[in-house]
Amino acid sequence: MKRSFLLMAVIFFATTLHAQEGIGVDAGTSPSAPPIASSPESSVLLKAIAEAKSELEALEVEWATENEGLGRDIRDQTAKIFEASGLEMELRSKLEDLGKEFEEKEFSRFELEMNREALKDKSDAVASEIRNQIIDLKDRFTTGVFTLESPSFCKELSSKIDQDEWEEEKELLFLLDRFDLVLEATETSTRFMTPVQVVANNRIIDNAEVLRLGLVDSYFIQGSYAGRLVHDEATGEIPEGITEGLTSDESHWVSKFVTAPEAGGVLPVDVSGGAGFASLAAEDTLKEWFEKGGSFMWGLVALACFSLVMIVERSIVLFIRSRGVQKSVDLVMADVQRGNLDQAMLTAKKLDNSVGVVMLAALENRNQSDEVIESAIEDSIMKVTPVYRSRLAMIALCAAVAPLMGLLGTVTGMIGTFQNLVIFGAGDPRNLAGGISEALITTQAGLYIAIPSLLMRGILGSFAESAVGKIESGAMSVMIEILKIREGKTFEEGSSGEGDLSESSSGVGSSQEKIIKK
Repeated sequence: MKRSFLLMAVIFFATTLHAQEGIGVDAGTSPSAPPIASSPESSVLLKAIAEAKSELEALEVEWATENEGLGRDIRDQTAKIFEASGLEMELRSKLEDLGKEFEEKEFSRFELEMNREALKDKSDAVASEIRNQIIDLKDRFTTGVFTLESPSFCKELSSKIDQDEWEEEKELLFLLDRFDLVLEATETSTRFMTPVQVVANNRIIDNAEVLRLGLVDSYFIQGSYAGRLVHDEATGEIPEGITEGLTSDESHWVSKFVTAPEAGGVLPVDVSGGAGFASLAAEDTLKEWFEKGGSFMWGLVALACFSLVMIVERSIVLFIRSRGVQKSVDLVMADVQRGNLDQAMLTAKKLDNSVGVVMLAALENRNQSDEVIESAIEDSIMKVTPVYRSRLAMIALCAAVAPLMGLLGTVTGMIGTFQNLVIFGAGDPRNLAGGISEALITTQAGLYIAIPSLLMRGILGSFAESAVGKIESGAMSVMIEILKIREGKTFEEGSSGEGDLSESSSGVGSSQEKIIKK
């Protein structure tokens, strides 16, 4: 390109110089064609111009060729640019798609991570539950007659608990297998021999024949002893044979059934796992119960005897005294209603009981005024009433004192129990419970005395009040009849005498009210 421009500048400069030297222009004439140069410089110049032209043409051809190539290159580059732009757009689209896919994959990865964590938690929970079930199974069957028959059962459970790494599927199968063994044991009964220490035989250890009845209960025979077999933490490695809580018939049933279970029979079964028989064995005899109550029990016994004597005495007296009260009243009233007061007095004297005393007091004063008769009846009733009502207050007093004495014994026992706690501590709550239960024995004994005493006081009191009421009613009836006779009137009088009878009745009624009030 530089050479072309240089050549063009030379041609232009040569042309300008030639014009200045060979072309003349006169005034008033037009320029004519240039004259043919004749000088050597002109020929050289023309030759140079011709060479420059040829070279220029060559340069133009070269430029055209280069321009054409450059156009092709530009077109190629443009096509490539458009192609690259399309690729870029395609790549951008793919990049966006990849970004979305990446986000989806990332979200899926997050979900999978969450699910993995959840599954891990569930797996840990399952492993923990399996471990807890194995521990619980071991705790339940560490002791028990079943472990005597299958000693490897608990050892396998212990080895599983102690291991560090757990495979859930494997351990679950192991646990299910152990459960199958337990279920099989619940459905079967077996007999085997094992050393047993019998409590009733001073814990002498000797082989005994044992019958395991499923997992409900177990029984043993050791010589002349027969009963239930217990194997727990308290007994240690050697099971304990217990005969307490069983009657002689039940022990015989156990011996017969364990010897020949195929023959069938009857067995005392404790579905509570031994708690029922233990409670029966723990029941105290009357002597043991009395001794646990302490010295206050003697005072309660004396109070009970005193109350019992008075109850028996009152029962006999009231039975004898109350038996003929109504009959005696009817005998006297029959004579009085016939108007034969003298015969009524003789009848009252023959009665020789409380009814006769009251009736005789009314009849002896029949000629006296109403107030005198009333006073005589009241006085006689006051004399005979203590026969029926005496000692009832003492029975009630015993009923009130007995629980108070028992409560005093309880308080004293509680004080001793808490003093022992201060000295020896409260490591075992059973000691505290045992002390409190023994302290409550005196209150229990006091209530045993108070409740029957109070009940008998009510019953005997009702009998006494019934007898006294019959006597008072009979005395009122006699007084009314005496007043009627003294007034010269009877029950058969007509309507003409009803007014006077009403007045007499009102007077008798007022007298009756006074006596009842007193």
